[in-house]
Amino acid sequence: SGDEAAWALLVPSARRAGLFAKSIGSAAAVTLVTGLLGTLAALGFLRLAAGRSLPPVLIGGLLAAMVVWAIAPAYLHALAGMELSYWPTGIGLGGVMPEWPGWLAVIFVQSFALLPFAAGAALVGFIGVERDLVEAGALHRGGAPVFFRIALPLAAPALAAGLGAVFVFALLDASTPSLFGVSSYAMEISAE
Repeated sequence: SGDEAAWALLVPSARRAGLFAKSIGSAAAVTLVTGLLGTLAALGFLRLAAGRSLPPVLIGGLLAAMVVWAIAPAYLHALAGMELSYWPTGIGLGGVMPEWPGWLAVIFVQSFALLPFAAGAALVGFIGVERDLVEAGALHRGGAPVFFRIALPLAAPALAAGLGAVFVFALLDASTPSLFGVSSYAMEISAE
């Protein structure tokens, strides 16, 4: 209708476009870190569970801890990490959390907080891979080729869904960037 305010909301200003680009980059970095670490954690968990080296009670306890870890907001993880940096050095734990600059600290905390989502998605994906297919591939080639050509592509839909959720959660989190004094697009929307 020619309203200047409506047009200003449709076309972002240079500041908003910059915040949006930084927020997208931060969420992408969080997704990459959690994707790699979550996949490794899921593979390690499956290897321990398959080796029967863990009792079922401990496996259930680890899964319950992962659920509790996932439901805690990211800013609580940040506050806990900040508290670790203030512990006295006499007991050997002083300065566990370094003082990182803004976006790097945000990426670290969000990756740590969202890791259970990526690990859970990877766990679901790898559990869904049919063992017969992996064993048939292992007859022709063993190790890494079987993983990269059979197991990973079959687990990819679950991984993509979990990492998509991680990306959205990281993009919409306004509390963690504000805790570290960083402006984000989500904070801009909340302020608007």
